[in-house]
Amino acid sequence: MILRRVTEHVKAQNWFAVGLDFLIVVIGVFIGIQVANWNEAQTERRILNDQLSSLHAEFTENLNRFDQYGQRLQAKIDDIQTIRSLIAGAPHDGHDDALDRMLMNVFSVAVFTADRTTLDELKDSGKLRQLRGIGIRQPLVEWEEAFAGLRRLEGDTIAFRNREFAPFAMDQLGFAAMGENYAATENMIAPSPFRNDIAMLEGNRKFDNIVVLMLGPTAACLEFLEALRSQTRIVLERLEEQGISS
Repeated sequence: MILRRVTEHVKAQNWFAVGLDFLIVVIGVFIGIQVANWNEAQTERRILNDQLSSLHAEFTENLNRFDQYGQRLQAKIDDIQTIRSLIAGAPHDGHDDALDRMLMNVFSVAVFTADRTTLDELKDSGKLRQLRGIGIRQPLVEWEEAFAGLRRLEGDTIAFRNREFAPFAMDQLGFAAMGENYAATENMIAPSPFRNDIAMLEGNRKFDNIVVLMLGPTAACLEFLEALRSQTRIVLERLEEQGISS
């Protein structure tokens, strides 16, 4: 219709009308582009808000996982301290029954599994750049640094356990008796005739060195865990300030 009018005006040499028609077309195209851009921006914003809501749910779940993981770390620390006091000569009436469980706990390495699907999606899509305005980008960066530190410590602890504790346990301890206290094998291992007792570990400097060296990274994992917990809470608070929740 516009094209027909322009043609008629050109034939009539009505240049004012031609210019007016052209201006109408330009404005119409401009408005159409702006509306399309606005709709696209609104769609992107809805998608981002949905992802942020999912991030809120993930980090809320991680807080619960932190508690469980921290309890496992603290239980391991407590068992190491108890074993060291027993092999140093502290009274241990009745502790022999719990020794295999404590040894298995010291031998085991807790590995934290974070819920981070949405965080990885935000990173991979480059949308973290859009989060500067709500103040969660830096806490997320620090969260990642703490998580990476925790991963390194877990890996170092596993490597040390496999290099030092495993050969010692196979040579000096009743490993089957320890395995009776491991969730994955407790119902598979028949009672072993080779039991562990405090007397066999008393005065054993190598064993004491091993458990002390297991204690250090376990305690350090707790520190990284607290850093993760702190940054997680900051992210949740910033999201909630924007009215975003799970």
